[in-house]
Amino acid sequence: MTNIVIVGGGFAGVWAALGAARQIDEHAADISVLLISRDRYLTIRPRLYEADPRSLRVPLHTTLDPVGVSLIEGVVETIDPARHTVTLGNSQGEHEERAYERLILTAGSWQKALPVSGATDFTWNIDSYAGAAVLDDHLHDVVRHAGSRGNDTIVVVGGGFAGIELATALRGRLAGHGGPDVAAATRIVIVEQAEVIGPELGPGPRPDIERALQSQHIEVLVGTRVDEFEQRGVVLSDGRRIDTATAI
Repeated sequence: MTNIVIVGGGFAGVWAALGAARQIDEHAADISVLLISRDRYLTIRPRLYEADPRSLRVPLHTTLDPVGVSLIEGVVETIDPARHTVTLGNSQGEHEERAYERLILTAGSWQKALPVSGATDFTWNIDSYAGAAVLDDHLHDVVRHAGSRGNDTIVVVGGGFAGIELATALRGRLAGHGGPDVAAATRIVIVEQAEVIGPELGPGPRPDIERALQSQHIEVLVGTRVDEFEQRGVVLSDGRRIDTATAI
C-alpha cells in the first residue's frame, strides 16, 4: 500500500486530501491518506475579519471521514527525508513517528510579530481563529465601556486587503455589540506605510476602495507607520499620537 501524508489542515491540505481521495476512488488504488493538523478544525481564515468569528470553523472529520482520509491532531516537529518519516507531538507531550512514501507540505503561514516596541503586548490580530475570537471579546468589552480613554478609537495597522476588509466591517460589528450610536461615534483609522491605500491591489480598484472608506467615515493615513504601541495608544512616525485601546 502506498502511504500519503499531508501536513497541514488548512484549505490547501484539505483540498490535497480530497483530490487524492478522488483519484484513489477513480482508479481503485491501494493508497492510504493521512492528514496531520494542529487541531481538529478547518478555519475559514480569509473571513476572520467578519462578525462572530467563532462560527468560522468546521470539524475536519465531517469532510475527511466520508472519503476515507485519516486525521491525526498534532504538530510535525521534524521531517527525515532520508528515512521518509515525520515526527509529531501532541498537547499531552507525546511523540509519534509516521512513515510516508509521498509527503505533501501545506503547513501554511502565521503572523510574524512586528519589530515595533509594544507590538507583542498591546496589539490584536485576526491572523488565527484564537486571535479573532479574543479580538471579538475585546470589541464587546470596548463598547460596554465606551467612555474610557481610547475605547472610542480603533487603529488598523496595514491598508492591504485584510486591513481594508476589517476596517469596513468594524462599524457593523460594533453595532452588533453595542448599538448603532456607539458604532457611529467610533473613530476608525487605517495606518498604511505605503503612499497609497491597497498598494498591492493596483490602481484599478483604488477609486472604489477610497469611496467605500469615505462612505464609512474611515480615516486613512498613508505614508505613515507606527513607531510604538502603548497600552492605550500608538505613536506614529510623524510624531502624532492616537489614543486607542484597540490597535489591530
